[in-house]
Amino acid sequence: MGRKPRIDYEGAIYHVIQRGNNREYIFESDRHKGYFLKLLEEMVTEHNFRILGYVLMGNHYHLLLQRTNNPLRCFMQQLNSRYARYFNKSMDRVGHVFQGRYKSLLIKDESYLLAVLRYIHQNPVKAGIYSLAEQYYWSSDIYYRRSLPGFINTDVILNAISPDRQEAAVVYKRLMQQHDDNNYEEGRVIGEADHIANRSGSKKMTLVESGQVNPSDQVNSPENVQIKALIDPQENNRVQIPENDQPKGQGDTHLTSRIKITEGTEKIKKRGTKGEPQDWPPLDEILLQNCCTSQEFHQLKSGRRLRDLTPAKIAYIKDAKRYGYSPEQIGANITMSRTAVLNLLQRSR
Repeated sequence: MGRKPRIDYEGAIYHVIQRGNNREYIFESDRHKGYFLKLLEEMVTEHNFRILGYVLMGNHYHLLLQRTNNPLRCFMQQLNSRYARYFNKSMDRVGHVFQGRYKSLLIKDESYLLAVLRYIHQNPVKAGIYSLAEQYYWSSDIYYRRSLPGFINTDVILNAISPDRQEAAVVYKRLMQQHDDNNYEEGRVIGEADHIANRSGSKKMTLVESGQVNPSDQVNSPENVQIKALIDPQENNRVQIPENDQPKGQGDTHLTSRIKITEGTEKIKKRGTKGEPQDWPPLDEILLQNCCTSQEFHQLKSGRRLRDLTPAKIAYIKDAKRYGYSPEQIGANITMSRTAVLNLLQRSR
């Protein structure tokens, strides 16, 4: 059975993991890590994303990010392809740098956001590289400890802990000292019942030493993926976060500014099970959902065979196949033969 499509909508927060091909190193030196961070900062500006946290390990990286009006797939496709070109050139090598497609877990229950950030920052500790998270240079931990300016958005999490930045930093440091055996790389959604049931202990974690997350603080709509409330460990008071603190998209460069992904959230969630043909979305609609720009859509429709179009083409074919469309139908919509569709599917596995 094929993999389920990603859950992707405007305002969503994700834990993204990308590993090296065959678990090989993707960062051979500090120079590579420095270039990746420079590239990440450029991508944040270009795509209007929020980076809430990161860690760069030798053979993989983690990102905690919030997407805006641009699809996550477009952001990750460009980030990985641009870095892979640089890495191969710098190492005088050819071939794949990354192991297949990235893994993304939607953080639907906001009470897990701090836990995931801690999981990311403690990666070097769990790997036995250092005994403390703050000793590792290549993570966003230092931005939270010292309230450093930069492209990392610490406001979402630190403001939720306390409006007093100094106090928030103290609580953050205490949180980083806590131990958590949970694996935040499993499943598709962090915070849904199936994810919680698969976690050791099957219960919400303690965010700070003297306070528990309120079980009622969950995301009720895709438009408000924010930390809404935490318990202040000093005063035991609830700290509220403004509901309207949302990033704003700009321009009409990407299709999602005209095709509202949020309006199709329920449809996206139901993919993976074949219904009656009359319930299937049109092939052009499936294609649109997998394209980053209108130019990409028209190039695919006209049968262009550009390498940069391959990720969108594969995503479209897999989504259409899950609904029940035949290879002939899928290919005819983008000027491909049945054999070409099947060959592309085989190569993408």
